[in-house]
Amino acid sequence: MKIRKGFVSNSSTSSFVCDICGTVEAGRDMCLRDFEMVECKRGHCFHKSCVPQKDMMVFEEAEEKLRKHEDDSEPNPEIEKIFADCEYGEVPAVFCPVCQLHVVTDEMVKMHLHVVTGKSVKVVEAEILANYKNYDELNKAYGVVTEK
Repeated sequence: MKIRKGFVSNSSTSSFVCDICGTVEAGRDMCLRDFEMVECKRGHCFHKSCVPQKDMMVFEEAEEKLRKHEDDSEPNPEIEKIFADCEYGEVPAVFCPVCQLHVVTDEMVKMHLHVVTGKSVKVVEAEILANYKNYDELNKAYGVVTEK
């Protein structure tokens, strides 16, 4: 049995991965807002700064509507419909650059390749390991020039 002496904290570290840039944000007792991130209804997390410029105005409009909606004493049916199934702080999928395919993630590419080739990621990994001795050999096979 282990006995701990001294200060023991129940604080936890939270971490989030931006589905657009791939950056991992972590910190003790932190939330998405602390990292200037949001999450859409479908669970995509992303930095506000990673939203493509063409989507930024739409994104900011959604945030403004949500803010006004929270401050209004009377319900607005249009806003109620847009944010109907969202939990507090979530962005509707219609405003998510990942859901709207304005950004293609690695997971989407893997899913597409699986559907097109019929091969799982594990099968492709096994093929790579069976056919190439190292990273340079793999790159050479695909015509990629690597630095020495």
